[in-house]
Amino acid sequence: MAPLCFLLLVASITLYTSHATTPMCGCMSQASALTDFYHSSNPEGWTHSDGWGSTNCSIPWYGVACDGVSIISIGLPSNNITGTLPSSWSSLVNMSQLSLSDNPKLSGALPPEWSSMTQLTTLFIYHTNVSGTLPSSWSNMSSLLDVLLYLNPLLSGSLPPEWSSMSKLWRMQIYATNVSGTLPSTWSDMTSMVDLELYSNPRLSGSLPSGWASMSKLSSLYIFGTNVSGTLPSSWSNMSSLGDLLLLSNPLLSGTLPPEWSSMSQLSRLQIYATSVSGTLPSTWSNMTSMTNLQLYSNPMLSGTLPSEWSSMAKLSTLYIFATNVSGTLPSSWSNMTSMGDLQLFSTPLIGTLPPQWQSMSMVWRIFIFETSISGALPSSWRSMSNLGDLLLFSNPLLSGTLPPEWSNMSQLSRLRIYGSNVSGTLPSSWGNMASMANLQLHSNPMLSGTLPSEWSKMSKLNTLYINGTNVSGTLPSLWSNMSSMMDLQLHLNPMLSGSFPAEWSGMFQVQTSLRPTCRELCLPRGAI
Repeated sequence: MAPLCFLLLVASITLYTSHATTPMCGCMSQASALTDFYHSSNPEGWTHSDGWGSTNCSIPWYGVACDGVSIISIGLPSNNITGTLPSSWSSLVNMSQLSLSDNPKLSGALPPEWSSMTQLTTLFIYHTNVSGTLPSSWSNMSSLLDVLLYLNPLLSGSLPPEWSSMSKLWRMQIYATNVSGTLPSTWSDMTSMVDLELYSNPRLSGSLPSGWASMSKLSSLYIFGTNVSGTLPSSWSNMSSLGDLLLLSNPLLSGTLPPEWSSMSQLSRLQIYATSVSGTLPSTWSNMTSMTNLQLYSNPMLSGTLPSEWSSMAKLSTLYIFATNVSGTLPSSWSNMTSMGDLQLFSTPLIGTLPPQWQSMSMVWRIFIFETSISGALPSSWRSMSNLGDLLLFSNPLLSGTLPPEWSNMSQLSRLRIYGSNVSGTLPSSWGNMASMANLQLHSNPMLSGTLPSEWSKMSKLNTLYINGTNVSGTLPSLWSNMSSMMDLQLHLNPMLSGSFPAEWSGMFQVQTSLRPTCRELCLPRGAI
């Protein structure tokens, strides 16, 4: 964030958290406007009302600042104020800061008359019950720097095009309201804007204005949970300072992902999911080298392949491209994404193999690659993913090979699901070293064979184990009685499993256990339950 904007943010926080209180001497001629508001807003219910109504100018009024000539600031956040916003405050023409936020009983309309407050720099009226429209006359407030009007569910009407005259405005947040209409193209004149948040306004419609490209200082832009439509403007590539862009949950947003946005070199978070965007993933986005969080999921019309060029996004830690129509293979070059922590590529028609080279993603803690057409073997080299805690590879019917014994090095792994696949071989006894394992599901793998490893008894945190629908054989290990955390054990549909039921398991019968008659010669010892 630019130094000036940081100072403004500090000033805004100060306005909210402090309650500037000064003697009223020199300002008593303006006190009547405040007194009328006080008496009409259930003063007995105010949390703080020290000094209000006093005729002694040496006694400060809580939250009111006087510079000896005029009232310049009123800060009454979270003060349990009831009533409406007084139009009479229009006489406070030297006011610079006004905060009435977090007063949910405050109601009525935003007074158009306040347009006379031309010196106002900070206006906070959020989390209230105010209603009506945004006054177009407020365009006269040309000194405004910071406007927060969010969490006002009864606020309606459109976003005034006239507010484009607020050329000094650096932050505006009008979200979680009932405002409607389109995004004003005239706001392109707000060239000082750094933070613009208009999300969770389901009645906002129209397109994303291409002219907003002139907001070259914009750092954060949130327009999600709306009814906006049309395409993503390629001209926004001029927003070279943009670091955070959220356009998710706009189901009518369409068109392609603009290759030109590659010039957004400062962009670190981009979320465009649950939309109707189509086309391919631009390879040029490889220039977005500041990217850390990229979410493009639940875009069923998104197609093409995963660009190998994106390997240059070395800072990327979160990547979600699931529930799309993206196909092709997993790029081995993505091994350069050494900051990757959360990678989700499921429910897509991906093919090819799991790249052994991805072992270099040593920081990754979650990988979801399920419901794909991935084939080949499970890479033993992934043993280097020592921080991996959550690995889901289920419903990949072409996945084959054996369960790598080397994965026993994954000491942080707590959830592993590899079911509905074509993996074969035996259950690795070395996996008993997976001391963090809590949920292990290997069911519906008919080519899995061998015995149930007694060494797995060391998985003391294991609470869910599914090894049903396989070809495992042998007996039930008596040592598994040490699995003291077990809650759900499924071993049915294993026709080669034999032997008797271990008496040592008697202490495990607070768990849900499924063995069923498909196993041979399994019986409960007398008194086991």
